Amino acid sequence: MAARFSQLDQDTTSKSSSSSTKTPRTKCPAPFLSKTYDLLEEGGAHGSGDDHHPHGRKIVSWNADGNGFVVWSPAEFSELTLPRFFKHNNFSSFIRQLNTYGFKKTSSKQWEFKHDRFLKGRRHMLFEITRKKYEPSMFPTCLRASSDQENAAADMEEAGCLILMEENKNLRREKLELQVQIAQFKALETNYLLKKEHHDEINFEFLGKITGEPNFLHTIGFSHGKGSKEQQFYLRFDPTKAFHAYSIVWNQERIVFSVEKISVNRPTFGVLFPDKQPMRICYSLKSAEDCAARGGLVKTDRTQAPFIACINFKVKQLIVGKTCLCN
Repeated sequence: MAARFSQLDQDTTSKSSSSSTKTPRTKCPAPFLSKTYDLLEEGGAHGSGDDHHPHGRKIVSWNADGNGFVVWSPAEFSELTLPRFFKHNNFSSFIRQLNTYGFKKTSSKQWEFKHDRFLKGRRHMLFEITRKKYEPSMFPTCLRASSDQENAAADMEEAGCLILMEENKNLRREKLELQVQIAQFKALETNYLLKKEHHDEINFEFLGKITGEPNFLHTIGFSHGKGSKEQQFYLRFDPTKAFHAYSIVWNQERIVFSVEKISVNRPTFGVLFPDKQPMRICYSLKSAEDCAARGGLVKTDRTQAPFIACINFKVKQLIVGKTCLCN
């Protein structure tokens, strides 16, 4: 009997010993938290990766203290970042998930979120973040007011408005870019027409200037393969500050250029009347580096773009005994 009890004690001891040496099960953080942490770490590691705007602007990043993160551009964040880590591109759903795990929006001026366990360089603390547990109430659910849900709804509404505002801003920027491209195409078309061997040209040219230099304009006349008599005139006013009247009057005898109804050139300078082909009125905005910028020494400062010109055209013609040749 003694031997039997001894064997039982030995078996019991070995079983308890083996059970005490089992490795405890590792607790993993929620997938949403891991993915959110990953997108922040990836953006911070690469600096110019997919979590940055194509023009170099940040989309999302840790804040300066590393105890929260900032979504700098919700529209780009929804379009470029969320689909890479989640199965949606809804910024409002992302905010709702943050609220579920106890994140707080800390600034009314920007989308900054914080959680006391969500810290830069401390991924191991993610498993300490859990979903909120709502305590049961003695009141019916339909009468219960949840401030957290109200805050979440307000945040989502604000996110939707901000996304719409940013989309409108992007659309306005794209519209401006298209307008600039159209102006460039028109300038290319005009340059092509002016470089043709047989073309007629009667025009004003206003040349951009460096701050502090005088304002001046050029007049050019070219017809029947002759002319190109360019003249330069200094202006006593800045033509970019207000509208002024510039006119060209031409007939078989003379071509007159006027500024504010005052003639600025000789009545004639040897240019024939352009009657061989139809004329048309156009204007363009182009770089003059190769022809009027001291032989290319003065370069166009393209950082000041977009360059905009506003012109009001009025056409008056009096033709006796001839077919109209003006388009």
